[in-house]
Amino acid sequence: MKLLNIISVLILIVNGCSTSRHVGTESKCVSQYDTILQKKIYSFVDEMPQYPDGTEEFLKFILKNLEYSEQEVYQGTINYTFVVDIDGKLLDKRIYNKNVTDYTPIDKKALELLDKISKWEIGKCDGKKVPVRIILPVKL
Repeated sequence: MKLLNIISVLILIVNGCSTSRHVGTESKCVSQYDTILQKKIYSFVDEMPQYPDGTEEFLKFILKNLEYSEQEVYQGTINYTFVVDIDGKLLDKRIYNKNVTDYTPIDKKALELLDKISKWEIGKCDGKKVPVRIILPVKL
C-alpha cells in the first residue's frame, strides 16, 4: 500500500512538471514541453490557430489535391497532427498515433500536401503568439 502511494505521488509530480496551466489569470491556456522541438507547445489557447480561409477550406484543399490510384482506394480518416509555430509555419507534421514506419502511401501523400499549404493564422495565449499543436481528422 505504501509503495502504491509513493507511485501515485511520483505520477502526480511527473504530470505536474510536464503540463502547465497559466494560473492566476483568466487564461485557460495549456502547454507542455516538447522534447523533439525543444520548446513549450500549447494544446489549448485563447485564440486557436486557423487555416486562413477556415477549416472547411483546408479540408476542401486536402480532398481536392490528395491523388491516389484506383488500386489505392481508401476509405477512412487521416488524423493529421502538426504544430502551428509563431510565424504560422507548420512544424512536426505527422499522422497522429502512427509510427512513421507504418505510414501507408496515402498517409505519405497526405503529409506532402501540408508542405503546399500557406501559413496559418497563429494561435495566441493572453494576446501573445504561441506555438500550438493541432490534431485534425480528415475523413476520406
